[in-house]
Amino acid sequence: MCKPFRRWFWVTWMAVAIAVSAPAGAQRVGEADCISIYGTSINRAGLRQRQDACTRALRQDNATADQRADVLVRRALIFSRLGLHDRAVLDLAEAAVLQPRDPLIARHQGAVLRAAKRLKEAEAAYDRALLIEPHAQAYFGRCQVLADLGNLRDARSYCETSHGVDPNEESTYLLADLQARLGDQMSAVRTLGEAVGSERESARVLRLLARLHRAAGHRTRPAALTRRGAPAPVPWAGR
Repeated sequence: MCKPFRRWFWVTWMAVAIAVSAPAGAQRVGEADCISIYGTSINRAGLRQRQDACTRALRQDNATADQRADVLVRRALIFSRLGLHDRAVLDLAEAAVLQPRDPLIARHQGAVLRAAKRLKEAEAAYDRALLIEPHAQAYFGRCQVLADLGNLRDARSYCETSHGVDPNEESTYLLADLQARLGDQMSAVRTLGEAVGSERESARVLRLLARLHRAAGHRTRPAALTRRGAPAPVPWAGR
């Protein structure tokens, strides 16, 4: 049984055990919801229910280190979505003690520490994550932290690595923004132009591309840049 499935199975089992062991007539809404925390439409009340479900799961005495670490991570993500970043940091720190070689936990630590504005600690967390596994998301997170710290050149390098491995809308926009801020508008336009007409295209990608075209003297609206039934962007001519 692979590790992700094993984790899902045991968290599901704990959630079911909680529901089965609850007193008759007890409130059971959300008791199994610690395993389902990633929906974007969950409101604050739903997140609180899931937080309580995870807390009950953590009270189970027969949980292994893997199971406990997984629930701690899930509760940490709930805390973070509720804006309780310091509590999320504590849960992730405990999960990291239980699973010190888990790269996903290390990446979550970096993201939550960044959300808490603890940038130097976030930078260290992403460094640990990269040592465990050189994952594209760890490179991208490191890029975000370095950009927040104002280290644009090193941030660009990490974003280029991330974007080269796993190009997506977020990496496209941040890499192009860094390239433009560093004065390399040609590379920025190239990065953005490659996204037009693909799944990476977005309103902000088109707005940034249009702004760069206007800076070069072209009168271009974002809507005119998309290849989805409209003309392709004009070639970059520079100043």
